[in-house]
Amino acid sequence: MAKKIEETVCYSGGIESKLSGFATFFLMVGIISLAACLIISGGVTKTDSYSNWGEDGVSITWIVIGIFSFLWGLISAILFQAGGEVIRLLKKLNDLPFGGKISENIQEVEIKCSNCGTLVDEDDNECYNCSQKFENKY
Repeated sequence: MAKKIEETVCYSGGIESKLSGFATFFLMVGIISLAACLIISGGVTKTDSYSNWGEDGVSITWIVIGIFSFLWGLISAILFQAGGEVIRLLKKLNDLPFGGKISENIQEVEIKCSNCGTLVDEDDNECYNCSQKFENKY
């Protein structure tokens, strides 16, 4: 007979949740910076005929700054998420409550014919490739 088990689960609080919040913040700052730099680069005009920058120089500079800002935000977000994940795993190993959710792998079940290795559907009664009958579902 099964028993009811009470388990306390925390979804907020702790430094790991704050790291996840910083990750989202830096990613948003990177996206907004990229958009702002792309908008600014479209509005740049050449004001002096003797300027070394010119229209193309300043536009490309703003685009590069925007791309750099986005990559900085993305890398910062990944690092902060990873730091939060490490703290969650350490707390779980020590049976301490932790904030957030630990990431998991996505697993899929593939059903193959044991005779030829062809992928088959769960409801098939015989293999499409070698025409062997299946004894059981899998």
